[in-house]
Amino acid sequence: MSKFAYFNEYGDCLHVIEAAELPPGGVAVPDDTIPSNIWLNPETGEILPREDCPPLFADSYDVGDEIDFSVPAGAVALVNGEKVKGVRVFDTPQKVAVHIVGRYHLIKVIKIVSYVEQRAQAYPSIADQLDKLYHEGIDAWRAEIAAVKAQFPKV
Repeated sequence: MSKFAYFNEYGDCLHVIEAAELPPGGVAVPDDTIPSNIWLNPETGEILPREDCPPLFADSYDVGDEIDFSVPAGAVALVNGEKVKGVRVFDTPQKVAVHIVGRYHLIKVIKIVSYVEQRAQAYPSIADQLDKLYHEGIDAWRAEIAAVKAQFPKV
């Protein structure tokens, strides 16, 4: 019995099977092959070890930021299931699913956030704000709120 692998159009190894002879669409691979460790270079037909994905994306971006989805050679970026290259801009808050396939493998969810969401997370709780008003006065409270507004300005 020999091992054979099946690959998708991006070179990702989908699964490995054992068979007595080469099945249709299969590619012979070594007996110790682990599907997640290899990829098939679609240009050369060569089976290569998959490499660690370099850090490509932050965890979050602001609405309106340019995000460059260019990936190294041998890899393909799928954003929300669509193959993309180059820069994209998202104009609404949302979660974006990024899947890098081929030579590298990465699955990541990127948050696109607005200044409203950033401010809401940065403001102290209402209880803390009231406590600051009581103990330090209105000017101290205004300064704290102004610092958050300056950090996350309206866009």
